[in-house]
Amino acid sequence: MKAIQVSAAAIISNSKIFIAQRNREDELAGKWEFPGGKIEAGESPKECLRRELFEEFRIDTEILDFFGESWFDYGQKHIHLVGYLVQHLSGDFSLQVHENYQWISINELDKIDWAPADVKLAEQLRTKLLSQQFINRFL
Repeated sequence: MKAIQVSAAAIISNSKIFIAQRNREDELAGKWEFPGGKIEAGESPKECLRRELFEEFRIDTEILDFFGESWFDYGQKHIHLVGYLVQHLSGDFSLQVHENYQWISINELDKIDWAPADVKLAEQLRTKLLSQQFINRFL
């Protein structure tokens, strides 16, 4: 079975990380994720992410550095999730498909009830953000 290609965003502002809660009608209802979506044919992961963030939250963003990836087998589907650091440029966050959102600290990354595919991304993000290069740039 071919993996579904998905891009995900770690939006960081004021030393906090943006996460979104899956809708109660979703198969992963209540789980938290780095927002994003399926990469469409002919679309790059960065193009996908910019489009998805606008569709899901009505925000404009700049997609920055790749920070990690995760492969997860949900049984009926396989996911290949690629994560990018993202800068919010404009727009007020408006929920279009998610149940809720919150801004968390780096120390909370391991305390969230993540969607399974996002668990490894959260670990990779924490490691990257704690490196000196990223501390100086984002935190």
